[in-house]
Amino acid sequence: MILFPYMTILVQNSLEVEVNLTGRKLTSEEIFRLSSALDAYEIRHHTEKEVVVDVKEIRADGSLTVFIDPKKQLSYSQIHDHVMKMCHDAMKSADLEDLDAEMSRVTYITENPGEPSVAGIPESMTVDGVKQRVLTMWGDVVERSIDDARRELGLIEDSLSPEQYEKLLETLTRSTMGEMKDDIWGRVCTEIENMVPEAENTLETQKEFDLDQGKSYLVLEDKPDKSFRIFVDQITHGVPGFIVTRQFPQDVRDKYGLERTDILWLSTRHDVPGTLDPANIGLLDHAIREYMDKTEHCVVLLDGLEYVVTTNTFNRVIRVLNTINETVMVNRDMLIVPLDPKAFEEKDLAQLVRYMETI
Repeated sequence: MILFPYMTILVQNSLEVEVNLTGRKLTSEEIFRLSSALDAYEIRHHTEKEVVVDVKEIRADGSLTVFIDPKKQLSYSQIHDHVMKMCHDAMKSADLEDLDAEMSRVTYITENPGEPSVAGIPESMTVDGVKQRVLTMWGDVVERSIDDARRELGLIEDSLSPEQYEKLLETLTRSTMGEMKDDIWGRVCTEIENMVPEAENTLETQKEFDLDQGKSYLVLEDKPDKSFRIFVDQITHGVPGFIVTRQFPQDVRDKYGLERTDILWLSTRHDVPGTLDPANIGLLDHAIREYMDKTEHCVVLLDGLEYVVTTNTFNRVIRVLNTINETVMVNRDMLIVPLDPKAFEEKDLAQLVRYMETI
């Protein structure tokens, strides 16, 4: 059947689609491998100028909920092909080529219910007509998977509360620990578990920077020189510290004379101990908060947020920062985040400033 032979239907609103990976159920390890591969697809193929695709949830039964935000007008066929290509590419990268993927549901996200969710349609076409044609277009797909489509409807990614996200992340993390002793998650978690929080010194001199416990600080600067000064000032006055940085750890130790401070390197070198892939933002979140839970009143320096954002979406990053900030407040810790303001859009920078103290 040929639909709309006289016109092209173009999407103008965000969509939420359900994708089913058919073949078998996924293990917790496979869920994390697939999640990392899906996140990396957008970066590798530079698709963000056409369409932003965020995976909201991956379930053990092989179903995915995907949020799609077209950045230019795209046809349904183009969106379908993009999602399928992304899934198949990610399955190949995650060694899940025994599975297949099919789209089973489409949900329209609009601030103006009743208005068409597509562009390029003659004004004479009624809203009911548009809906009927869209349902016809996707009917065969939905019909084949109607049972699978009857699942709990989650919220779109931007509406997922920090508490819901933290609960989901904790559940996935806990269920995975026993299955991943020899992989990256297992290695990093073991390294965090073996860390012994310890201050560099206990000087009795006056601190240069008197930070408040239970607060997160945003340091606006081109290079993180001031941030490291603030951090070193704390750890030499009796406060245990932890550094997550894009800089090579030994260079940091040599430059600031650090011997006892634990350092995690943001790097894709998975074969090097003490490294963490910035694309694995769930593990980054877990590592920082796990360290904070090991000791009272510590200070954490997160250097390289710009790099983390380039390998994730900003929404994911701000959500993780919010969960870390909650741990900071509960444990009465301190978080220092250097940031080059020129690397962020004004609206994104405003969100960061809103939730953190600015130095």
